[in-house]
Formats: sequence, C-alpha cells, structure tokens
Amino acid sequence: MIAASFCGDEIKVTVPEAVATEWATSEQVGMDRVQPISDGLALSILIEKDFRCLAPRPGEDESDSFANPAAAETCTPH
Repeated sequence: MIAASFCGDEIKVTVPEAVATEWATSEQVGMDRVQPISDGLALSILIEKDFRCLAPRPGEDESDSFANPAAAETCTPH
C-alpha cells in the first residue's frame, strides 16, 4: 500500500517493492492513493514518472528520467 508520513521537516512516501517494480517497468505513468488522516480528512498521494524533455534544456540532468513516450511520435507534412 502506498503511504505517506511527515516527521519534523521530512515527508516520506513508501511504495511496496512489487508495486514500484511493476510501475517502473511498464507503460503505467502514475499511481495514486487516498490516505485517510484524521477527522474525516484525507491526503491524496500521486506519484508520476519524470519523462525526458522533448527539447534539450541546458544544464538539465535527465540521467534518471524515463524515456518520453511522445519522443517516438513523428510529424507528417499535410
């Protein structure tokens, strides 16, 4: 189960290994969960893949980004 906690000045989000592996090795872009907190309130957690930019951005380190699925698209002249 995806869960978030806050202690001091740190937010910690945990994801079970099997869930994280499936997400990271598939075409699934994001995963989410609504976590009840207190007094009927809930925290929405959304984790999404960070895709490589389609245009070069000087100084941008994309070494740990996912391949951008839109990069395979080609434009055809009309």
